[in-house]
Amino acid sequence: MPTIHPDCEIPSPTLRDAFQTIRKDHKSVSLVATLIGFISLTLAVALPASYKSTVVIFPSPESISVWTETNQNAPGTSATSLASSPAITSPLLFSLAGTPESAAAILQSRSVSDAIIGRFGLTSVYGCRTLSAAERKLTSHLRIDASPVGTVSIEVTDHSPERAAAMAKAFVEEFDRRSGDLAHTLAVQRFAFYQHNLISEMSVLATSEAHLKAIQETEHLLNPALQIGSSLQAITELRSTLSTMEMEQHSLETTAGDKNSAAVTLKSQLESIRGQLNKLAMADSTQIWTPTIPNTLVSPTASLEFTRAYREVLFHGRLADLLSRQLESASLDQTKRASAARVIQPATIPDAEIGPPRITIAFAGILLGVLFGIGQSFIRQGARVRRIGYAAANLP
Repeated sequence: MPTIHPDCEIPSPTLRDAFQTIRKDHKSVSLVATLIGFISLTLAVALPASYKSTVVIFPSPESISVWTETNQNAPGTSATSLASSPAITSPLLFSLAGTPESAAAILQSRSVSDAIIGRFGLTSVYGCRTLSAAERKLTSHLRIDASPVGTVSIEVTDHSPERAAAMAKAFVEEFDRRSGDLAHTLAVQRFAFYQHNLISEMSVLATSEAHLKAIQETEHLLNPALQIGSSLQAITELRSTLSTMEMEQHSLETTAGDKNSAAVTLKSQLESIRGQLNKLAMADSTQIWTPTIPNTLVSPTASLEFTRAYREVLFHGRLADLLSRQLESASLDQTKRASAARVIQPATIPDAEIGPPRITIAFAGILLGVLFGIGQSFIRQGARVRRIGYAAANLP
C-alpha cells in the first residue's frame, strides 16, 4: 500500500477552503438546489388542499328534569326536606346527556365512526381496504374537544369543503340519535321499575287499609284526628328518592360496572340518604301520638295500635301517590324524543384551505437542495484531495 511522503502531507481544511470549494462548484450547487427546489415546489402545488369545518354544540341535560319536575309537581312536597338530601339528581342521568365529557365519548365511539364511514363511503374515499383502517384515517381527520364551560367542538378536516361541512353536521345527527336511544332505554327501565314498585306499594296499601278497618270495627273508632308530625312527609320523600336512586344504581352497574366513578358517587349518596332516613325514623318513633277519639273507654294499647295502623295507611298512600307521578313521567319520557344537543355554532362550508403549507414546503425543499449541493461539492473536493495525495505518494 503506498504511503504519503512526509514532505507531501495534506494540510487540514479551513473555513476559507470551504468557501473556495463552494465558489468553485457554485454552478453544481446551484443546479442541485434548483432541481430539488423545483421538485419540492411541484410537490407543494400538487398536494390536494385540506379544509376544516367546525360545529360547536351544547349537550342538553333533558333527562335531568325528570326527577325535578316530578317532585316539584307533587302536592305537599317539602322543599326543605329535598334540599337536605345531598345530590338528589342522579349522576347517571346527568352523564347520559348532561356533561361534555360524556358527549365527547359518544361522538368518539366506534358506532358513530362506523355510521359516518358508511354514510359517506369513506373506505373508498380514503383508499382503505378494511373498515379498521378507515376508522384510523377518520380519527386522524377528526378532533373533538370538551370545554370546561360545557360545550363540545367537532372539527372535521377533508379535501372537499362540502364533505367536511356535511360530515360535521352528520356527527351532530348521530349524537342526537345515539343519545336518544340511550334516553329511551333508560325511560323504559324507569317505567318498568316504577310500575313494579307501584304495584307492590298498592298491595301493601290495601293490606294496611284492611288492617286499619279491622281495628276500627273492633274498637268502634269512626272519626280519629291523629296528630301526625311533619317527619312522616320527610320519610316518605326520602323513601321515594331512595327507590329512584337504587334503580339508577342498578342500571349504571349493569352498563358501566360498579367501579365506574359515577357508580361510586351514587353509592355514597345512597348511604347518606339511608342514614338520614334512619335518623328520621328513630326520631319519629320517639314521638307520642295521641289520638282524639270519642270513646274514652278504649284502652291505651288499642289506641296505640290504631295510631300505628293509621300512620301506615297515610305513609303508603303518600308513597303510592309519588310513585304514580313518577310512573306517569317515565311514560311520557318514552314518547318524548327531544334533541340531545343544541347547536351553538353550525357547520359551514369552509372557503379557505388550512393546508398543506405550500410555502413552507417550497422553502424547505430549496434549503435542502442547497445543503445537498454543498455536501456534494465537499465530497467531490475530498475525492480530488485524496487523488492528489496518492499521486504525490507515488512520485519517485
